Amino acid sequence: MIVEATAPTRIDLAGGTLDIYPIYLLEDGALTINLAITIGTRARLEPYAGGVAVYARDLRIGVEAPTAAALPVGGPLDLVLRTARYCGLPARTRVVTASQAPQGSGLGASSSLLVALLAACTRWRGRPPGFLPSRGHRPVSRGIVSSVRSLRPDLVDLASRLEAQSINAPTGKQDYYAALHGGLNAIWFGLDETVVEPLLPPRRLAGLAEHLVLTFTGAPHASGLT
Repeated sequence: MIVEATAPTRIDLAGGTLDIYPIYLLEDGALTINLAITIGTRARLEPYAGGVAVYARDLRIGVEAPTAAALPVGGPLDLVLRTARYCGLPARTRVVTASQAPQGSGLGASSSLLVALLAACTRWRGRPPGFLPSRGHRPVSRGIVSSVRSLRPDLVDLASRLEAQSINAPTGKQDYYAALHGGLNAIWFGLDETVVEPLLPPRRLAGLAEHLVLTFTGAPHASGLT
């Protein structure tokens, strides 16, 4: 069996930093607006002859250990390694990741990859995603038909905790919602739930793309320092 999952990265249009706990609790009605884009990430799980192997195709580096628990943490693959350890991937598993976004480009590539990897690991372990909206993660639509689904109720919180451990700093949550939902969304952060509001129907997103230009200066930045 081979399992492969993909997820988009995003452009942060407004409200960045307000998605960090507990900042959004201090602002009544805090929201972030972002747009998922076609620059994406990919996670692939496949059979392997040895223990557990992790390979980043875009970085051309890899790590291998007899078991998932024995995978080391640290280095450029830290987030992927932590996720493989948490998911308890069995021996004879190879994880291959890839990202189209330049390192440090500010497009939320690490969060996108984390969502794709968690989805692939869930399927690999024989627990298919539920694809059911949850109480704490509610998509809404104001006059727009929405087919948004959540992989699992706590995926966003789990992803943010794994990434916070990896970068040793607080993490925002908007990137995970862009990777899960796609499209152009307003993400409202409240006391007991997060509401994802689509701002455009899918048929109008192509028109929006015609009015956007995305460039990379070549100078990476550490968004966590914000």
